Amino acid sequence: MDKLLRQLVCCPDCKSGLSEKDDALECKGCKAAFALEDGIPLLFSQKISQDPLYQSYKNQYDEDLAGQHEHDSKHIKYMEMGLLEKLSYHVSDCRVAMHTWNSARKLSKHLSTCTRFIGPTAGLTVLDIGASEGILLSALGGNRVAFDISPSHLKHIRGKDILRVSGFAERLPFKDAVFDRVVSIFLFEHVLRPEELAGEITRVLRPSGKAILGVPFNEDPERLFELEEDPAKGAALETQPRGDRKSHKPPTLHFRNFERVEDLTRFFPELHLTKTQYYFYKRKRHFPKWFKTLLRPLRWAPDSFKKTFPSAFAPSLLQIELTR
Repeated sequence: MDKLLRQLVCCPDCKSGLSEKDDALECKGCKAAFALEDGIPLLFSQKISQDPLYQSYKNQYDEDLAGQHEHDSKHIKYMEMGLLEKLSYHVSDCRVAMHTWNSARKLSKHLSTCTRFIGPTAGLTVLDIGASEGILLSALGGNRVAFDISPSHLKHIRGKDILRVSGFAERLPFKDAVFDRVVSIFLFEHVLRPEELAGEITRVLRPSGKAILGVPFNEDPERLFELEEDPAKGAALETQPRGDRKSHKPPTLHFRNFERVEDLTRFFPELHLTKTQYYFYKRKRHFPKWFKTLLRPLRWAPDSFKKTFPSAFAPSLLQIELTR
């Protein structure tokens, strides 16, 4: 295991240090054992792993994201193409290429807005919770740690010298006050217990550190999932999108909506809001279809133009910065 990572990680349950033993990790306190998979420490809380609710959630998560790697790789590959290669791609399969171009354009815009908001990180220790394949981390500097519930995502990590850890976000396997920046983009809408995740982010953040959070803002309630639980067993019975959304695939396990900044900051009583930014202005969903059609040509307009018409356009992404 990497020397720096050895200094950062701990047992997710008792927070004691870890020792390497027979190609595995062992807690020095509770003696719990943790496997290493392709060099990735699988530091899943044993207390949470025994919860049927989390077992059901992880199974659903793995099933929904089975094809995510192929989906992301296609768009990243397009972004890395040269001009002539892109031109050849569009000529050979125009319809598919245009769809890929549009998705890659949105991904590129998202990455640029996130990196500008986070700011320079050279010389800092950065944790990305829900890092997936490290697309955002690869654009940042400093000592970078990618954390995700799915080891399969981390195996395809992008960028060099990015450390990898897998586990539950509600029980981060990291020591207290070890990170200068903690980034969590598009995660709070997914987790089962956001208050526990917020407490863990606060715990691992250094006194002078900053937490950078991003969530879908004012999302359509019809696209959210409802979590049904068995009161006797505490297990998730099923997760289904509300309403009939045949024309659009609902987001992966989005359980909650954020309609105000306070809906997110309330989870962090020990931190202070220092910066707020809205992105990706879209046509408001309550408009009749004919009026949305009239506004359709403006979908290519920059956010700076759209936000001057708050009655017609609303942001779909909220990012905030929190400090102690």
